[in-house]
Amino acid sequence: MRSAVVSLFAVLLGAAPCFGEPSATGVKRLEFRSEVQNIRAVDGALARDAAPGITLSCAEISGQVGYGKVPHRQHGERAASAEHFVHFAVAYPATSSPVLLFDADGDRTLTCAERIPLLGHPQDPSLMFRTVTVSWKDDGGAPRTQRYRITVPAHLDLSAATGARLFVDLVDVPVARWSVGGRDSLWILFDGNFNGEFDRGFGDGLLIDQTGERRIDMRPKGQNFFSYHAPLELPWGNFEVTEVDPKGRSITLAPASEAKVREFRPFHSGEVVPALECRSGAGSPVAIAGPSGRWQLLFFWLSGCASCKAEMQELTPLVAGIGPERLSAVGISLDEDPVTYLGFVDSIAAGWSHCYSGRMLWDNAMARRFGVYAPSEFVLLDPEGRLVAHGHGAQGAKEAIEAASLKAASLKR
Repeated sequence: MRSAVVSLFAVLLGAAPCFGEPSATGVKRLEFRSEVQNIRAVDGALARDAAPGITLSCAEISGQVGYGKVPHRQHGERAASAEHFVHFAVAYPATSSPVLLFDADGDRTLTCAERIPLLGHPQDPSLMFRTVTVSWKDDGGAPRTQRYRITVPAHLDLSAATGARLFVDLVDVPVARWSVGGRDSLWILFDGNFNGEFDRGFGDGLLIDQTGERRIDMRPKGQNFFSYHAPLELPWGNFEVTEVDPKGRSITLAPASEAKVREFRPFHSGEVVPALECRSGAGSPVAIAGPSGRWQLLFFWLSGCASCKAEMQELTPLVAGIGPERLSAVGISLDEDPVTYLGFVDSIAAGWSHCYSGRMLWDNAMARRFGVYAPSEFVLLDPEGRLVAHGHGAQGAKEAIEAASLKAASLKR
């Protein structure tokens, strides 16, 4: 994604649990209320220079300055958009404490009037922080606000190899609690697309502590992060999210059938993948997996991925040289937008079929089934449909195909 990197790390939740005892069967409506949790949303680094169009206009500022930004997407804006941000700067005067300049009015000019003193971190003297509030209005959605906690180094060293670390936490988040059969669980709605709403768009998700241990692994691959678009497999049953209140006041869950769960259940190395069917952007069926008598390369791409196109173009001569009767190549789109999907497909040389579902990354059922959580990953299936390789990039795919060719006469050229 071209916006600020959303990094989902493990955090310790500080609120004490308070549980009821609802039933685990049938349709369930969970009610949420706002609580202070400090959920990590951005893990990055302060930049040396301001973003294009951002001006620091405060003659009283001296010393080194680092720059940062928080995505501030509008109502209906896609998570892949790089259009809207709230920008800020951190100034480190030689003779006084660091200060934050936060562009709350969105005019792209950081002025002296926007200075906010930073506070010392209570657990780490090498860090300082401040909580700020942003708002949305006149963007087509309901007026809303969100508090962010910005944490920066107490002393700036832009020369460090890793840069000056920057953390942004969501402060107020909707929280619900559910206790079933003596098992406590904590539920948090995560606004991962930074638009102040819970609209089920990519980036938004559920963080669920299923054990009551009050620790949550926020990585998409972790056991506590759940997509709204995949069944929730919980110790007390499988559920689908059927409704999410955009203001984060409630969600509605319905029991998920075993057939629905199977649609998302992951495949494992060495497993024979049954015949599957996906659709191209035009709606045409594309057959993948299953016993086919030929090897199959599945390459997962995102139009905003800088390397995906080059890697697929690098693989195209190899695929063509082996021949379609021995090796098929299918691109699996991880895009939400059909326009960007079609633009990417038009730029790729012939010889590839493509699948499009309109679901991005971990919201994409095909990607989840093959354990793919990032663009440029590939999967190689043998002629019986067995999953024999999973890796990243064109070089990894070439090595997997070469390794397969040493074992299978069907790939010898």
